[in-house]
Amino acid sequence: MCKYRIVSLKQQYQKLSKFYPAVIKELYIQQDDTYAFQQTELIFDDLEDFKEELLHMLYQREDYSYYHGIHHLNNPITKERISMIFHKYDIEVEETFSQYTLYSMIQTISKNFYVIDL
Repeated sequence: MCKYRIVSLKQQYQKLSKFYPAVIKELYIQQDDTYAFQQTELIFDDLEDFKEELLHMLYQREDYSYYHGIHHLNNPITKERISMIFHKYDIEVEETFSQYTLYSMIQTISKNFYVIDL
């Protein structure tokens, strides 16, 4: 089982992440209070526009399903299951195998996305 979050850094932090990739996990704070939410808002991109593009890609797949706010991809051949929950600044992903399949799909759309392991 593999759990991770997919985030997108704002342009001014792209260079920093290339030199110090571990800083992304340190900068990303759960949005529990107002201060943490404002920090996340300043450093990470809002994913609302991207989510529409990703959902359009997912709707075209035969193994896609949606139930109570959780999006699923269930591959009957490999028995791989991917669950996704969309938040404003991240996508929370849970996969049965540690292959980062959803992250690979997203990389075809844009290279500005990063993985934060949970």
